[in-house]
Amino acid sequence: MDAALSRLDVGRDHALNSGLARHLELRAFFRLASWLGPWRKAEELPPNVSLTNVVLDAVSAEGTALRARVYMPEDVQPIGSYVLAHGLNVRGPGDPRCDRFARILAHAGFAVMAPELQGYTQLRVHRNVAQDFAQAARCWLKLWHRPRWPRPGLFGISFGAFPVLCTAGNSELAGSFGGVVTYGGYADFHRTLRFAMGVQGRDSDKQPVDGTCLPAIYLNVMPIVAPTLNAKERKAVADAIRRYVALTWGRPEMKSARRSLPIAEDIANELAGDAAKAFRVATGLVPGGELLCSEALYHYDPEDLDPRPAMAAIRCPIHLLHSADDDVISCSEVHALHEATSASLPTHVYLTGLYDHGGHVGLRSALLAGPALLREALIMANMVFAIIRGGTDYGR
Repeated sequence: MDAALSRLDVGRDHALNSGLARHLELRAFFRLASWLGPWRKAEELPPNVSLTNVVLDAVSAEGTALRARVYMPEDVQPIGSYVLAHGLNVRGPGDPRCDRFARILAHAGFAVMAPELQGYTQLRVHRNVAQDFAQAARCWLKLWHRPRWPRPGLFGISFGAFPVLCTAGNSELAGSFGGVVTYGGYADFHRTLRFAMGVQGRDSDKQPVDGTCLPAIYLNVMPIVAPTLNAKERKAVADAIRRYVALTWGRPEMKSARRSLPIAEDIANELAGDAAKAFRVATGLVPGGELLCSEALYHYDPEDLDPRPAMAAIRCPIHLLHSADDDVISCSEVHALHEATSASLPTHVYLTGLYDHGGHVGLRSALLAGPALLREALIMANMVFAIIRGGTDYGR
């Protein structure tokens, strides 16, 4: 671990001695804007970034070693750092979308640590995820700390906003972080899942339901909706769901049932008996899964999964980013998060139409925005500045 981060000591001391000159921030702005904009292809990666897989000096809630990916800029000295929380996905920080974003941050001049949140890689939403992320953040604070050096920022993507907000509001870590940035986070757990399934708060004409979300929700409420399954059958269904998610999530074309259901059918044919029946319901091959899961949520205690109680204790600026057209987590959630923050705390909300839940919508869609394009450009500029401020604690 120490060897992997040897450049970090050199980089941060160099930046400290140079006083974090303004031109470093300007360079970070142009690099972020260049790579986050819709003019870049989603699979394109920035150059001059190193990646090291490390084992942290911490143990997860499940009793296993916490692992993380550390990204470092190779052609510039770090001007700040982030601890990045990935969302709900089976690849964790190795998911192509998360990996690309971490590389963009590093290319702009940030040292980035992205811990693997084991609950989320298993597609399970549990309070343990917040505990694991806090443990990882503590490790990074020990590695990054220097007198007068900018405090690290916390960045949460989608469901990753939950552990980030809980960690920032942790009384033991008060004052440790320079800023919090979230993209696509939720406030109300029940409301969010019902929106994702299309049973609450959705404009069906503008926001078609992404059917690939249902299996992950089903997995979390499976003991309630399929109580007769034995342990072996539950494991078989859970493994099949994770396999299905790995093949469909992050691919926009899979939001169409015409593309995703054949994949589900192939996997279902490999299962037997009640496990096959449950999987068919979970993936929409058999209708009724949305209603079953929606009813199950009434028996699912969400209190431990609400980030809002922790937000009142946060003591650093908060920047809440969200897509106006998010089809997984409603953009109304960002306003609910904003309402939960302390009135005396600097909190900013940015709603953009240039990105959806999984990434940018592409240059063609941006150009079709016509007169709204200038407004979107200004919003994007403010979002980029928010990312810089959150990770450098500069000018406060």
